[in-house]
Amino acid sequence: MLTKNKNLLKFYTVAIIASLLLPLGQTKLNAAENEDGFIVVKPKETQSASEKESTDFLSKRFEKISSIAKDLLGTRYRSGGSNPNSGFDCSGFVGYVFKEGADIKLPRSSREMRTVGKAVDLKSLKPGDLIFFRINTSHVGIYIGDNRFIHAPSTGRSVAIDSLNGDFFQNKIIGARRILTDSE
Repeated sequence: MLTKNKNLLKFYTVAIIASLLLPLGQTKLNAAENEDGFIVVKPKETQSASEKESTDFLSKRFEKISSIAKDLLGTRYRSGGSNPNSGFDCSGFVGYVFKEGADIKLPRSSREMRTVGKAVDLKSLKPGDLIFFRINTSHVGIYIGDNRFIHAPSTGRSVAIDSLNGDFFQNKIIGARRILTDSE
């Protein structure tokens, strides 16, 4: 009877701890009894060490790119521009940010940028992906998450963050490319 009660107590203990952790997003748990007979519950690792290292590497690269891009918010638009002093056009902005933030040299035009990296489905966008639009001839911006992107929009505007769900951009998206990889 004592063993049955002890196992039942362990079950209830694990159930209570799991119910407390579930709202925090911890759905995969490891439960084990330590040498003192106490149950220890820890979240399971969902990524291998190499996957975590790769994700950390990409995250740090994106943070640097994102920081540089956001520091340029408000920089004026200039057709053919590719530096913060004189202004940017869309591809000049993207090229500058990737060169400064990740030491990646991209082609000068948005049309040529559509040939580098790997095509990405819009449902799989990750921060740092390039998004291409059919505006005038071609337009490019950098996806920053939460259905938002940063770009050098057009004459009379400056570097800005806009929503992919906005009326103007939503139906003009023609594709996305992933430039940042763990092998860069």
